[in-house]
Amino acid sequence: MSSALLSDGQGPPVTKRELTKFLGVSRTTLDAWIDRWPEFPIRERGSHGRGYKFDLREVCAFLRARQQEDADRRAERDEQLAQILLPFGPEPERPVSPGPSLDDQIKAMKLNEMRLAQAQRARQLVRAEDVRELFSHIWSESTRAMQAFVDQLAREQAWPAAILADRKQRLAEMQAETVRQAREFLRKPSEGNGK
Repeated sequence: MSSALLSDGQGPPVTKRELTKFLGVSRTTLDAWIDRWPEFPIRERGSHGRGYKFDLREVCAFLRARQQEDADRRAERDEQLAQILLPFGPEPERPVSPGPSLDDQIKAMKLNEMRLAQAQRARQLVRAEDVRELFSHIWSESTRAMQAFVDQLAREQAWPAAILADRKQRLAEMQAETVRQAREFLRKPSEGNGK
């Protein structure tokens, strides 16, 4: 990704879910960072059913700065430790850190930024909020129409109240199962996305 693309203002907002996926960290880790660093760059705090929003570029820059601060602190601590250990013998072996290094994580973040920018240019991204709003509208209209149909059918066929109540209960159960299946489908990673 070009540096001009990274430096030309704010990018599109991302949610906590998108940010954790992009960074390759858990939601718990992201929440811990937000709690640990009051200055963590949050574009919009979530509340009352609205999710958090972040600017990916700001978060990446912030994490790079934290990485540099951590590296400086480690170097200072290692230097102090080396001065203390000099009289006592050879330098102890340093433990090998598990997992990818912070540099590798930053490289992966840059690659993901490039993929995100490419997907935006190709208009392959859809705002989750817009999709949620559309599904909510379609679902409420569909539910209202189905309930009206059951009521009309009950009137036309003179169903007793107990049968009408049973049919409405069955309709509600089918709708709940449909919602469960839709949510399960949306949680699955998309297939054929090259990952």
